[in-house]
Amino acid sequence: MTRGQIDTYKSRHQHKNMIVALQEMQKDCIPAYNTEYGLLPYSEARKKKYTPKQLEQLEYVPSALPRYPMLQSFDFTQDSMDILLRYEELFQKHPQCKREWRER
Repeated sequence: MTRGQIDTYKSRHQHKNMIVALQEMQKDCIPAYNTEYGLLPYSEARKKKYTPKQLEQLEYVPSALPRYPMLQSFDFTQDSMDILLRYEELFQKHPQCKREWRER
C-alpha cells in the first residue's frame, strides 16, 4: 500500500489523523459473490468466466471482503499515533520549535 493511497483516502473522507484513517480503511469492505472458488468480487468472478446471469443466481454478500487486506493484521488502536499530527500540535503550541526545527 502506498502513501498516496492513504493520503487519497484521508482526503476523500476528510480525516486529519492518519491513525483514524487507517482504522476506517480496515473496516472498509467490498461486496462479493459466494462461488465454488469461495468469495469473489464481481471483477474476479467475471475473470473466472461467470456470466452476469450466473452471478444473479449466486449468493451476494454486501460486505464480504476487506478492501485493504494488507491492513488487516495491524492494530492501530493500541500504542499508535500520527507523528505528523503530533508535530503540528506541538508547533502550534510552541511556534519557536518550528522555527528552530527549520533552521537545522
